[in-house]
Amino acid sequence: MSDLRGPDPEERFDVAVAGAGVAGLGCAGVLAGAGLRVAVCERAAYAGGRAASWLDEQTGMRVDIGPHVITSEHRNYLALLQLAGTTQQIVWQPEPLITLLDAGRVLRMRAPAWPAPLHGLANLRQALHCVAPRPPVERTRGLGRRAPDFA
Repeated sequence: MSDLRGPDPEERFDVAVAGAGVAGLGCAGVLAGAGLRVAVCERAAYAGGRAASWLDEQTGMRVDIGPHVITSEHRNYLALLQLAGTTQQIVWQPEPLITLLDAGRVLRMRAPAWPAPLHGLANLRQALHCVAPRPPVERTRGLGRRAPDFA
């Protein structure tokens, strides 16, 4: 294995990680935790990659362009936040909820702590209103046909 060196010729690394996005930082954290000397190389002037934000000059608001929604099921991302020591900065919703927009209607999909697939039952009535009823013949139309090529 070749010897990796940083800007300081005396500084040596075991591994170089390309990119300081979520994946690169997560990889670097695990490698450093395993005792390796890690160099993270990033082209941009900031870390975060696509998990960053920018200031909208017209509104003065900060706009997130990365993972601005985190659920308890994003275990790897939560592990990365734990590694970075930032889990206390997450603001959890008091009730699990996903808000969707369907043809101009706001749908608030609850997520009770029931085992899958039972957790979807709480939203069944609301979801059925989004499915337009069709005659049985229309429901079977297209079965057995080959899907068009979109090349």
